[in-house]
Amino acid sequence: MSKKNQKETRMIRKVQITGGSTYIISIPKEWVDELGIDKGLDVVMELTRDNALKVYSSKYKEKPRDIIKEIYINENLLDSAIIMEVISAYLAGYTSIKLVFSPLILNRVGQIINIVRNKVVGLEVLEENENSVTLHVVVDLSSIPTKLAIENMRKTFKSILEDFGNAIKNRNEEIFNSIIKRDDVIDKLYLYIYKQINLTLQETVKLEDLGIYNSTEAINLYTIIKSIERIADHIVAMSTWILENINEIQIPEMLDNLITDVSKEVISVVDNIGTCQKANELLKLYSRIHELIEKELELIKSLKGSKQFYEIYPILDGLRRAMAYSIDIIEAQVGLNMEREINGNVKYNKMH
Repeated sequence: MSKKNQKETRMIRKVQITGGSTYIISIPKEWVDELGIDKGLDVVMELTRDNALKVYSSKYKEKPRDIIKEIYINENLLDSAIIMEVISAYLAGYTSIKLVFSPLILNRVGQIINIVRNKVVGLEVLEENENSVTLHVVVDLSSIPTKLAIENMRKTFKSILEDFGNAIKNRNEEIFNSIIKRDDVIDKLYLYIYKQINLTLQETVKLEDLGIYNSTEAINLYTIIKSIERIADHIVAMSTWILENINEIQIPEMLDNLITDVSKEVISVVDNIGTCQKANELLKLYSRIHELIEKELELIKSLKGSKQFYEIYPILDGLRRAMAYSIDIIEAQVGLNMEREINGNVKYNKMH
């Protein structure tokens, strides 16, 4: 595309003053034409949290766009690969996703669609025939506040973690199965918040609706929710493995105590999400988790080579990964607090 045909999205204008107290900035003619602004029309001026000035017509209302993605399903691919591609299209902001496939794999595609719908919010079948299915986002994704979604994710995660410890102590298969089912809720909330972050960066959703003050905070917020989702996955993996071997394994007292200690500290980490906790308190939590990592290494050394070590290794591995992701959450929360401190200081300095 030549420079002549490219649309200008950034221009420099000099600020002028009239009447001694009114500051004026001229709007380029081509922008006026494109936005339908005319003399006498009211415009809205909005000071955004990242210190930008947004100006738009008072009549402006963004028209909902139907953005369609066609995915041609290769029957040689794994179901998980197809699921990943469909969810990626959903997260990217497509409002309709058309799956095209051979009629021979219609039943298989139906199973894939059911898995996808269990993992995301508001994606329903709009149109279906023997060789294609169209999914459409039917829920206004701004209708569920992101802060509420994060809070629900935290509550669900805490219930999973608390129940995991109880299920191990009581060898309760019903609780283990409940934990596995609740992981779908964690996945839905994670993908919902992930999509909201994408829409915020695309300027479709406002920063304040996401509960952040600056677009750079989105990186740390994503790290936090992704880490929670990964810890939940490892709890599910441990629960599944225990269910399959519940009559064969014996959990030593040291491991039982370690599970209790790790659960307590991970819950403390999750309780600090979104708070303005002082860095010193978060660093103490960081240190306690590192102490538990050392404690687990000592347990591994004492059991390594024994039959019992191989029996409980999936639990040891899951705990290690849960602690590692918890450290990621702490690092992201410290970073988030630092960014907010800088933003607060910048705003304060500009006022004085």
